[in-house]
Amino acid sequence: MNQKMIDRKRKRENKKKIKIVLLIAFLIYISSSFFAMQNRIIKINPRDIEYLEFVKYKEETMRTVNDKQSIKVMTSAIKKIKGKKSTKDASESSEIRVLNLYKKNGGKIEILRKNTFVSIDGIWYKIIGSSSDRFDKLFDEFTK
Repeated sequence: MNQKMIDRKRKRENKKKIKIVLLIAFLIYISSSFFAMQNRIIKINPRDIEYLEFVKYKEETMRTVNDKQSIKVMTSAIKKIKGKKSTKDASESSEIRVLNLYKKNGGKIEILRKNTFVSIDGIWYKIIGSSSDRFDKLFDEFTK
């Protein structure tokens, strides 16, 4: 075989390898995004939220936030909270943090947070992962 034919064959093989690697990378991306959605307890679109209300009963503080950037940051933290339904009601615990999300259509979502439990409109979940810590940090940041 002459050199040109060998070079063409190598180029074709390299293109096939690149296509296979790209296909595998795409499949990994799709499957990881699917598994990341597992156990998410709430779906919120930041554009649907008019304002947020942060309440700490122990300290008797309340703060209302209505700027779009803060709403976007907080709703992204809320969307990342993962958990499983729990039969335990943690509402009797000492400090409960309440976040009320008021929708533009007049609806309201109430989120109560205590230790490893979160309640969304009265349904309690045992939360999983470090996303809850991020939620707490943002809650503290917004209530200062």
